[in-house]
Amino acid sequence: MDVLPKVTLTQLAHFVAVADAGSFSEAALVLDVSQSTVSHNVLTLEHTLGARLFVRTRQGVRLTNAATEVITHARAALRHALAFEQGVRQPEGTLRGTVRVATIRSVATRLVPETIRDFKQTHPDVNVEVLLHEHAHGGIIGALQSGRADLGVVQLPTSDTLRVWPLLRDELMLVWPSELPKPVGWDDVTRHPLVIGEGPCGDVVRQHLAGLGLPWWPAHEVTEDSVLTSMVAHGLGVGILPRMAAEPLPVGAALHALPDRGFREVAAVALPNRPLGEVAAAFLHALQANARTSAGASDAPALTP
Repeated sequence: MDVLPKVTLTQLAHFVAVADAGSFSEAALVLDVSQSTVSHNVLTLEHTLGARLFVRTRQGVRLTNAATEVITHARAALRHALAFEQGVRQPEGTLRGTVRVATIRSVATRLVPETIRDFKQTHPDVNVEVLLHEHAHGGIIGALQSGRADLGVVQLPTSDTLRVWPLLRDELMLVWPSELPKPVGWDDVTRHPLVIGEGPCGDVVRQHLAGLGLPWWPAHEVTEDSVLTSMVAHGLGVGILPRMAAEPLPVGAALHALPDRGFREVAAVALPNRPLGEVAAAFLHALQANARTSAGASDAPALTP
């Protein structure tokens, strides 16, 4: 307990900023202070704790093992201090604070912005930070575990150690060159080269095709959904994507329902041992409300098998 009064919130904030930025100079830019100020505060914190927090390298800095173990507590301390200050200043019935949402890109382009728009109309004093993770669920889980995110939005299945709130079923759609006639059945579809994505979206497409027993092998594999839709628009093949991942479409590409429909499940997640704060819980409620009215599950008629 002798050490705790000597550690300041400014020191913790500078420690976290350096860890996130990967260098003292970048952290100084983010904090809008001099690099010498950041260096001094981190060095003072290291002396107070009697432990090194960073390993200096040519590329910047990385956390020591000891720092990796405690940075979550530093983030929590800063979060609680901010909540304390905002709670004291907050008029009764007014929601203030910050909610940080780690999400896959395909949901960040539609469901999350719609939710933020509606949420800010009701809670204008809440700041919403969005952290994008292109593919890996591990990145979202890591953001939750490190305290960089309060909520995650993922494609199921995910880790069984998380709290899960199902949001919507996002329909798999055929991405088709708009210059071609509308296809009728799988025979029309599979005569074209298949362009398929990597990551969770690609996984659910592969699983759907495997379940149908279709001998249709990818001609092209790409890492970005936007590259897939662009390749289709340029006549290099056809693709399958969840609707939210496919939109907005480039000129030259169109969406059609598959002959045999498929869906991916999208859910909000959080750590089971960390209660949601009032702000995060309110944003989760807004996510659920927007998901109920989302067009992710299409009403378009399926093609004739």
